[in-house]
Amino acid sequence: MSDLNIYFIGYNLMTASKFDLWDVELGDGRGASYPLTKTFNFGIKCTFK
Repeated sequence: MSDLNIYFIGYNLMTASKFDLWDVELGDGRGASYPLTKTFNFGIKCTFK
């Protein structure tokens, strides 16, 4: 093995919201929308010679 790369990428890892539970069918006309989601990506790349 000549090369090894390990990576981690995260988006919106530290989001704050006053909502503990979220009802996606709220639809009360107040302009409610979906909460921010957290996204995680993890990967390993290795090269053999």
